[in-house]
Amino acid sequence: MPPGCVLRDVMRMSWITSLVAGLVPLLFLPGRVTADSIVVFNEIHYHPAGSEPTREWVELYNQNVVDVDLSGWRLSNGITFTFPPGSVIGAGGYVVVAISPQTLLPLVGTGKVYGPFSGRLSNSGETLELRDLSNKLMDSVRYGVDGRWPVAPDGGGVSLAKRSPGLASAPPDNWTASEHPDGTPGTVNFSSAVKTGPAEEVLGLAYEWRFRDDGSDLGTAWRGASFDDSAWGSGRGLFYLGSGPLPAPGNTPLASGPNTYYFRTAFDVAGNPGQSAWLLRGVIDDGAVVYLNGVETARIH
Repeated sequence: MPPGCVLRDVMRMSWITSLVAGLVPLLFLPGRVTADSIVVFNEIHYHPAGSEPTREWVELYNQNVVDVDLSGWRLSNGITFTFPPGSVIGAGGYVVVAISPQTLLPLVGTGKVYGPFSGRLSNSGETLELRDLSNKLMDSVRYGVDGRWPVAPDGGGVSLAKRSPGLASAPPDNWTASEHPDGTPGTVNFSSAVKTGPAEEVLGLAYEWRFRDDGSDLGTAWRGASFDDSAWGSGRGLFYLGSGPLPAPGNTPLASGPNTYYFRTAFDVAGNPGQSAWLLRGVIDDGAVVYLNGVETARIH
């Protein structure tokens, strides 16, 4: 698509379970692609040089624009650790969970390093999971030492680092070897990581959406850009059920009962969309499938 064009995009959402906490309409920023979760694995030092166990650690990154309360969240599978009450990861910030927190404390700083975790990070690769207070899987990664996984972090003295904190955790190609001995716990992985331009909010919190909340099964036709949604209801976010606390003002109540809710909206993009990336963020309880111009782009559960 040539520069200078205007692209008409349609964002369609099928919320596959009830929205107890409500919907935060989506924020898009140039500079990245959709990731697994708002708090994600970002760096793993699983095999320090000399197999020194006190230098093993895992780093998490908060993709959200607000602080996230980690109280009761836990790391599971390969290692185990539960965040104590009052644990918070700042907006766009990092926390480190270490087998020896005191070893990293001078480097990372108070409030950003937790531990000790139980177990050891496997030198041959394993699955790590991050679960929230209700045991919902928030992010996972199965790192390895062969195939497309980089080999330098396997005893070479560097960490396994995500190329950009906005990338999904599962694909091996999204990870590489750190440029620094023992990695960069508690801070950005690469000074040359994907550069982001000025933040441009495309869909704000109070953006207007078309919606269906009558429990109908709409099949697949509703995903298309040419679908006629003029008979649907309309309202501004947040969309919500019940009277529980919301992270922003609730503007549009939804009917209770349906298991599936449908949302559609449209936005214009000036310039060449191929030269931009998009950041999708939402507060969702507890699942969604996201379509952009009829193509599935995210599945959140």
